[in-house]
Amino acid sequence: MNYYSSSEIQARYGLSPGAITVLALRYGWGVEKHGRRNLYSAADVDAYALASERTRLLNEIGLGSRALVWHGSFDEPCSVCGAFAVRLPPQDVAVYIQQAAEGRQDEWPWRCAGGHP
Repeated sequence: MNYYSSSEIQARYGLSPGAITVLALRYGWGVEKHGRRNLYSAADVDAYALASERTRLLNEIGLGSRALVWHGSFDEPCSVCGAFAVRLPPQDVAVYIQQAAEGRQDEWPWRCAGGHP
């Protein structure tokens, strides 16, 4: 299993040491203690970072969620630059089914981590 130190998490994701501790407790990150140092599960930290980015992008296009979006059903690569992107389907199930059946998913709003659409 791979682990990140606090300094690696700070460098990768810009989190403060206090935020790392709070997030590790809140989301149950795997922690391995080495003396006074904590090492955090890389898989848990990366999953949190992806959920955080996904939620930020979805909120930019109207989701309005305060909770993190953990599932990747909205994920897709950006058609412009290939970076991480999300697409927000209609909230009305009947509209979703109709548009999906007609292949009109390209009408759904989307955002890219690179700043597109």
